Amino acid sequence: MTNDRTQARLLPSIVRLSLGALLIISPWVWGYAQQRMPAASAILSGTIIARLGLSGIIRPKSWIASFSALVAAWMLLGPWLLGFSGEGAAAILHWIVGILTLGLEAGEAGVLRSLVERARRASAGGGREPLSC
Repeated sequence: MTNDRTQARLLPSIVRLSLGALLIISPWVWGYAQQRMPAASAILSGTIIARLGLSGIIRPKSWIASFSALVAAWMLLGPWLLGFSGEGAAAILHWIVGILTLGLEAGEAGVLRSLVERARRASAGGGREPLSC
């Protein structure tokens, strides 16, 4: 049986792994595999995000969310910095996955913060908090 903290990190890790896999296969699915920069950026960014998701599933670490947010920022800025912001599917997919990843990291930070706060209140009160149904 897993505890609340493990469950809170498992779902974001699975989503992170899925978003990374989507980005890895996107050059072939959306037809921009012949464009060097967008395809390379998608494969590299997707590989990093998927690897972070897999790491979070196997052995959750607190730094995974921070590093994932950094890669998400790269996905948002990459199309402009690498010069493929006008490439349609490639740029749009980078932006969508970047926004979803940043939202995921912000949500994960909020969930973990609420779990820590709940644990502090329970330990300060000396008892368990009632479960809300």
